[in-house]
Amino acid sequence: MRDLYTDRHDHLAAYVRAVPCPPDTVGVIVGYGGQIVALELFDAPDMLQTCWPRLIHAAALDALAHDPGVAIPLPRAVRTLHRPQQAACQRFPSPGVGDDLRLAGEGAAGAALLHDGVVVHAVLHRVAEQA
Repeated sequence: MRDLYTDRHDHLAAYVRAVPCPPDTVGVIVGYGGQIVALELFDAPDMLQTCWPRLIHAAALDALAHDPGVAIPLPRAVRTLHRPQQAACQRFPSPGVGDDLRLAGEGAAGAALLHDGVVVHAVLHRVAEQA
């Protein structure tokens, strides 16, 4: 994996320059191929700002293997934000501080870190529904 990042360093840096982190933003929805594939949320804009280059690198590498498709309509993005509300949630003590939340259902799976009653970081990925 490291070789992939090293080989594509200039390409990935160009993505980060082309897609700067919007100010006062706490999350990002990633999509390609006309589908939403991931959602990342943070408790504060500076946390997203810190993670932004890595998030853009990961999204860019994933997108290389897919047809970009069409833009994701805003109503679909908003519905994605509500998916965790319908997901089953399990809570476990975190190895560090707080609690780990595991989410599954409604075509999505993810995790969140809860500390002092606040979700510090959450990630949600699209998963294929099983028949």
